[in-house]
Amino acid sequence: ASGRWRREREVVGTDAGYKEFTTWNTAYKSVGRARFAHHVFAARMSALWRDGDSAALARIGGPPGQLYNFGFGVVGDAAGLLPVRGYDDERRGTKAWTASVEYRLPLAMIGRGYKLWPIFIDRVYVSGFNDAGKASCPGDLASRLSLCMDDSDDPLFSIGGEVAFHFALFSFANSRARIGYGQPLTQGESGKLYVSFGSAF
Repeated sequence: ASGRWRREREVVGTDAGYKEFTTWNTAYKSVGRARFAHHVFAARMSALWRDGDSAALARIGGPPGQLYNFGFGVVGDAAGLLPVRGYDDERRGTKAWTASVEYRLPLAMIGRGYKLWPIFIDRVYVSGFNDAGKASCPGDLASRLSLCMDDSDDPLFSIGGEVAFHFALFSFANSRARIGYGQPLTQGESGKLYVSFGSAF
């Protein structure tokens, strides 16, 4: 958890400062062994609150994880603090929270590459998830900005799955690639296929 309070001189009668609080929490529980590793239940909750005339809007949506730089370009998708898989990061607010539950199942231990290709696959696992989240603005701000969710709006919900690969590039750059699909359960939107890197959380 972290907090910030920034104060600045008033400019044309406006205080340019703001207050902010963020938190990121995770929990894991193994539930039995499949060949080379345990099955795992995983849960995550993150939240953000901002206040003040200069408080920027936070976005929710997109997959957790990070981008990957292969040297010739950057690949992947990443949502940062407030992921909700299956949705674009178009919902905004000064108050926001997201949460996830996952069941992770180890699939295969490969531990090898293919001929002279520079990519070596270590292990593979699959996971199923359920995500939720909401971002909202104060009433006066929500009425002026269409991307702001109102406090009375329902949270976003989604379900989906991922296939993840632990890999090494040129045998030394170890990382994890995740290919997933998230299906929104709110507002009747179509699902989204994504690629992300690193751990979901």
